Amino acid sequence: MDFSNDLNKSILACSAYDERKLYFGNILVYPFTTERIDGYINEFELENRSLLTIGSSGDQVINAVLHNCKDITLYDINPLSKYYYYLKCAALICLTYDEFLEFLRFRGYIEWRDNLNVFNLKSYNKLRDTLRLLDYESFLYFDELFNTFSNITIRKVLFEYDEDKKAIISNNYLNNNILYEEVKQKLKNVKIKFICADICDIDNSIKYDNIWLSNYLTWVADKEKILEIIDKAYDALNKDGKLLVSYLYSIRKTYTYECSPIYNLDEVYKYFSNYNLEFKEFDGVSYDSFDENKWKDAVLILKKS
Repeated sequence: MDFSNDLNKSILACSAYDERKLYFGNILVYPFTTERIDGYINEFELENRSLLTIGSSGDQVINAVLHNCKDITLYDINPLSKYYYYLKCAALICLTYDEFLEFLRFRGYIEWRDNLNVFNLKSYNKLRDTLRLLDYESFLYFDELFNTFSNITIRKVLFEYDEDKKAIISNNYLNNNILYEEVKQKLKNVKIKFICADICDIDNSIKYDNIWLSNYLTWVADKEKILEIIDKAYDALNKDGKLLVSYLYSIRKTYTYECSPIYNLDEVYKYFSNYNLEFKEFDGVSYDSFDENKWKDAVLILKKS
């Protein structure tokens, strides 16, 4: 990771307000997960196990920490994911539950309008010293931005707009104040490793007990590329390890899709006929109890025997 380059690109992006997504190749940071993490996290043994996870928002990591996973590697092609992870951790450690949500939530936090107190300086000043101790580069990064640009500019330019209230609340650590306080204490004793790379470039000579690909494969249009990524991740698993192949949004009981090949479940099952492939379905972020067809979300999981 090149801190000076990351900071300079962020400054240029914020200065060129109307050119969002230009400097980081259309890849912005997700402020919160867009997944129902609580729908699948109990399928994995995390306590005292290792985890490699994609995690722009850092929520996968924080939820894993809550479940007593202490050997976690976060990989993401966006270098800003590291700086945001430490900002979010500092906010968790220093702010109350309500202050945390006010500081980091933007869209949907206040009904019908954006939260103008996102990234407010009052809360930042509360967590600033802790951020400095957690990671000095992250401290320098946000200190420079917060002292140069408005809070709204930073939020709009460097972060995705996709911020679903249902997905945010489905974070286990945000279910209630008790779990929030619990993860706050656990975060103080966990060191996270970071890899700024595409999953295809991960060194699979290092083995993990669990690997989460999130919804990465839904953005891959080429079937052969999808299979290559899955095979590479599978090879990086320890024996009896589990791979979250893909998070699938808005699954119906009838599986007919025209989007990513990963949604073509007949083909997926055919390819992995000799593997331990599991399909787990749960109420999704688009779930509507009044919809008789009941949209669901799901995950595909491989276990290495």
